[in-house]
Amino acid sequence: KSSESVHGGSERASIKHDKICGLCLRGPERNRRGEYEALIKCSTCQNSGHPSCLELTVQTVRILGSYSWQCMECKVCMLCNDPGDEEKMMFCDDCDRGYHTFCVGLTDIPTGHWMCKLCSSCASCGVHTSDFSRGNLCTHHFTTPRDGSEPKFIQTLCKPCSTLFTAGHFCPVCVHVYRNDETDLPMVCCDYCDRWIHSECDNISA
Repeated sequence: KSSESVHGGSERASIKHDKICGLCLRGPERNRRGEYEALIKCSTCQNSGHPSCLELTVQTVRILGSYSWQCMECKVCMLCNDPGDEEKMMFCDDCDRGYHTFCVGLTDIPTGHWMCKLCSSCASCGVHTSDFSRGNLCTHHFTTPRDGSEPKFIQTLCKPCSTLFTAGHFCPVCVHVYRNDETDLPMVCCDYCDRWIHSECDNISA
């Protein structure tokens, strides 16, 4: 990750932080490539930046909308809530959350693509990346708006649960998938839409 900050210098204090990128000093209408790009705002300092200037992928930006994202200067460890020990702070390549190496049981910052537990655990069955068999990778699911708006992050699932979710085999309330076997929680079928819902999610007593 880039160590550049979205903060501008003192000479930029008069400029509205939510209107320009703190790195290229341009608004959403024109980034460094001369293209339109919406700005993202730090939830702590309220300064903004172009995702491309911050070296964030499209997928990461979609996930940012699901939590209070912080810029590089404001970033704290998600586990200890401490911004210190910056040389030991690493960032999830999928969601950009910050973690100290020692808080997640590592001695050094890993090389290559590293995902935090939130991004590498299946939201439905709970299986973790370290428990995945070969080729059973996690998949991030997003909404598919028909009005042209930006997709929103829903959840991360392992390959088997992702297949069930894509096929529509999930409770529309908690969005956990069901397998039509003994592992499923009690469910009821809606008389109007024929969707299956967990009895507990619909406040129906067993």
